[in-house]
Amino acid sequence: MSFGFLEDWHGILPREGGHVVTLRGGDGKTALIEAMSTVLVAAGVPVAVARDGADGPLAWPGLIRCPLDALHFEHHLLHVVAADGGTGGVTPEQADELGGALPDHVLFYEIDSGTNRPAMISAAGALPKRTSLLITVCGLDAIGQPAATLFADTDRIPNAWLTEMDGQRVWSWDGLVAWFASLPDGSTATGAPAPQVAALLMMDECLDSIGLFTCLGRLMDEHGLSLVMMGDTSGPAPRLRTAFTEADR
Repeated sequence: MSFGFLEDWHGILPREGGHVVTLRGGDGKTALIEAMSTVLVAAGVPVAVARDGADGPLAWPGLIRCPLDALHFEHHLLHVVAADGGTGGVTPEQADELGGALPDHVLFYEIDSGTNRPAMISAAGALPKRTSLLITVCGLDAIGQPAATLFADTDRIPNAWLTEMDGQRVWSWDGLVAWFASLPDGSTATGAPAPQVAALLMMDECLDSIGLFTCLGRLMDEHGLSLVMMGDTSGPAPRLRTAFTEADR
């Protein structure tokens, strides 16, 4: 598969309100949302953030924490939380309602927040019906690591996700591709699946560049993904690139 790179990694993001960008998968989603939110707010696009799991405070500059039952429409960077300011998270159905209630904002909705796992079995769960872009995140620091250190319940892991290495079942490039292929597209209000992006993060922890670019090609060729983001969001500024299939130029 032949691919190139977008001039700006964030060129995939919507610039108009009313869109719902859903992130699922493993660790690194929140940091990626912060990087994307920073770009949009700097471009004058209001942003709202909501999460379905652990939903404690986010220490982002300019972020306003706002309960579902007391929305502040005038703020350009909202962290929308459960009613009465609770930490129980926002459901996909509530995220759909938010997409309509905040027509000027782009909503970033995070599934499986606070899990600290590189890849999540439950990433196959329900998505907001208003999802207009679906980003699936996986941490590259997991490559070569034993399954027992990566997943809470290894008995539920399909054999195709793991590779035998030195007497252990480990997460490998083959496993990463098989995991992506196992995830549903997710139905939307239009009846068609939302456009998808794979996000391979924690690239600074990955020493196998040949394996990475081979994986990139396989995701595009075998799984039909035309956009793959990769890089690192640690430190004061994100270092990200977004690859696209040459056929989509």
